[in-house]
Amino acid sequence: MSDITENDIRRLDGGLLLVFRELCRTRRTTAVAGRLGLSQSAVSQALGRLRDIFQDPLFHRRPHGLEPRASFRLQFVRGYVALGALQRGLLDAAIGRFETTAEGLTSEPLLEDRYCVVARRGHPTIQGRLTTELWRDTGHIFASASSILDEVFGPAVGEDAMPSGSEVARVAVVPRWEMAYAMVARSDAIASGSRRLAEQMAETHGLQVLDIPPMAGWTVSVARRDERDDGLDWLCAELRRALGPAVFSAPPSAPA
Repeated sequence: MSDITENDIRRLDGGLLLVFRELCRTRRTTAVAGRLGLSQSAVSQALGRLRDIFQDPLFHRRPHGLEPRASFRLQFVRGYVALGALQRGLLDAAIGRFETTAEGLTSEPLLEDRYCVVARRGHPTIQGRLTTELWRDTGHIFASASSILDEVFGPAVGEDAMPSGSEVARVAVVPRWEMAYAMVARSDAIASGSRRLAEQMAETHGLQVLDIPPMAGWTVSVARRDERDDGLDWLCAELRRALGPAVFSAPPSAPA
């Protein structure tokens, strides 16, 4: 969509805006025509004028009707970088584990998650139960976004500290939990990470999802600028709907 000029604004009128509003509501030109008492051709002409003014299709034709045009750009950004970009207006929203937010920002919880331990089905020593000693002595694949930048800026917001080599046996360090779980599925290593993700991958990757209480939990939130934005309100509502229940049941008791 091109920038709107003063001349473009003069070309808009109440009738065009009414057509646009009803198209967003009903998604069909025939329905808009009936609601506004216009012919279908008049509605189509109004849509053509709107597209010309904004230099944008505005809607895509789909089998279920006209779908409002929207685009998203998603990328992985470290926590402190994301919050700074939000403050400068370079991002609209950031999703992650934010213990605090910066001035001028607000955050809203989306879901809760907690740690679990993942091992492959058919593991030679882990068969549905896991003791603390076995967890400590079995080779771990860690997921961490740690980098040389941490020496300058400190750890990322919400990122876990890596256990020392004296605490657990370490096999590998990879950037993402998805990669760690996929490697666990093809080895005798184990990984500690997101239970929600583990449960999603368990069936297709042949994984056991295990607990050693107490397994720490965390909250995933969406951070945004502290100002009204109807578009972001809609996006956050859709995220909540897509993510489903936000809270886990209580973790199981410790194994005997």
